[in-house]
Amino acid sequence: MMRRPSLLSIAALGTVAALTLSTTSSIAVTKKTTKKKVPVTTKKAAATTTPATTKAAVAPTIAPLTTAGPATTAAPAGVTILAKDATDGKGAEYFNARLNAAATKPLAAAGDPIVIGLRNTEGNAGGSFPDAREGAEAAVKFINEKLGGVGADPATAKAGRPIKIEKCIDQLVPDQATSCAQTLASKNPAAIYVAIDFFTALEYATYSKFAVFNSLPISSADWNNPSVIDVGGGCVSAFPSGMVAMQKAGAKKVAIAYSDNAPGNQCYSLTQKPILEELGVPVEGFPFTPGSPDLSSVAQKVIDSKADFVEFGVADIDCAKLFTSLKQLGYKGTIYAAGSCYNKARIKEVGDAADGVVFGFIGYSSDLSSADVPAYGALEAKAVDAGLDGAGITNKTGFARFNFARFMFVWELAEEVARSGKTMNADNLRAQGDLAKDHHMMASQLVDCSAKITGYISACEFIGGYYKYSSKDGSLTKVFSNVDPRDILKKVGPKLPK
Repeated sequence: MMRRPSLLSIAALGTVAALTLSTTSSIAVTKKTTKKKVPVTTKKAAATTTPATTKAAVAPTIAPLTTAGPATTAAPAGVTILAKDATDGKGAEYFNARLNAAATKPLAAAGDPIVIGLRNTEGNAGGSFPDAREGAEAAVKFINEKLGGVGADPATAKAGRPIKIEKCIDQLVPDQATSCAQTLASKNPAAIYVAIDFFTALEYATYSKFAVFNSLPISSADWNNPSVIDVGGGCVSAFPSGMVAMQKAGAKKVAIAYSDNAPGNQCYSLTQKPILEELGVPVEGFPFTPGSPDLSSVAQKVIDSKADFVEFGVADIDCAKLFTSLKQLGYKGTIYAAGSCYNKARIKEVGDAADGVVFGFIGYSSDLSSADVPAYGALEAKAVDAGLDGAGITNKTGFARFNFARFMFVWELAEEVARSGKTMNADNLRAQGDLAKDHHMMASQLVDCSAKITGYISACEFIGGYYKYSSKDGSLTKVFSNVDPRDILKKVGPKLPK
């Protein structure tokens, strides 16, 4: 039997023996780059965008995720399954089999589309995240072109229904956000997928008839809302796990630099400060205006506070400014940065200023050593990158990877509704999400949407890993893995303001 060539060798990413590419798949890159215009539903505000991801036309492909041994669920002939539901989460074996089928026998979707509204924020110096949208769109491209859509049967080549994205972008302007909500509601979607949105509190009433999935909860309206399912980490995951990690690392005092806006203030007062106080670690917060050209005054306040640890999770461009200012002013403590800061292009720009920074990851990244993550999780992280390659996304930011994987979780839930024979509608999608306990999520730890922790009832994803960055070779060395803040959230949640 002929050995299949390695996807990773084709992608010049190294070799992983367990991840192979079907000879029927190919990666064909053209040199042409394209940029998409994103419609805004009301008049444009003055826009300053962060660099968007580089795109090229590529044939989307994800390799089979395989290992030696017997198959544990239905899979294409000759392809075995690495995933185990018991360790990789409920639905992992089915997901693995479907990825393998997509690689060996890709299937295009057909029929009436399932409409999903997509919300994002772009085009303002205070917050612009085109890569989050692009990650979700890349997942939809893969679902429709390779997985056969929703409800497909690869064994009989029966196509499922395609997903149709109706997107609306605000430029960090409240009126645009409310207009977007009305626009998306008029499309009568089965679900709303929120990539990054600062104004969801103004929109959720408009979305009351729809299943709402938020990939980055950044306000209490996101993480303490019975109508919302938080499919990503955001403040309610990244920050609590980061606070626990710093306490484990021996922090004597923590300084928090945070954006002086509604989400920044809520995240600080509800998911950072009270967690550290419950852990018995002194904390001092330093708000700043996001998008400020110079953050040296904030860095100096951190130094003056005598904090031996500093933590922040803001837009990557502001993270880069903080790294640089702290380095230039001689900060000697330990820097913890949430996943929002992890943009390799930005990090490379600041050079030694990022050396020694401990980055938090909610889920698994292909940039982590395969020795630091479960075998199947490591392969899925590579599969996320392959999916982004298929959409021509070469700058694989944390937000791009994150939203590809989180949108794939929405597809998993939709598949479960379809396989159960139920009608594909908002009520059934929302109910399926609420049932997800110890569930698989692509390139992530197990998620639990049934936890319903007081004060954080929408949260599904909690567990973080922390890795120290070396500017010498770009490597990430494990500090802590599987940091689970649920116990501390259960103590803090009932004490929060009602």
